[in-house]
Amino acid sequence: MSEQKLGPWHPKGINPVRKGVYEVDYADRDGRAFSRWSGSAWGNICWERFGNGTVQDAIERASKGTHPWSDKHRWRGVLR
Repeated sequence: MSEQKLGPWHPKGINPVRKGVYEVDYADRDGRAFSRWSGSAWGNICWERFGNGTVQDAIERASKGTHPWSDKHRWRGVLR
């Protein structure tokens, strides 16, 4: 993911148009954070350094997340 272009940060309260996993502005000592947008709600947050410690692992875990994330933070997607 580090080689891919990232989109701009979108303000909290503005939700994505498409379902998917997005980077959320919730990074801390555990690295970048990701959450799944279901089309109506955010899923749980997954950090880069949990699991096997890669961004791809965090994205895969976030895509399976089912616990709602109640906080609203900025988010951005990956440009293809």
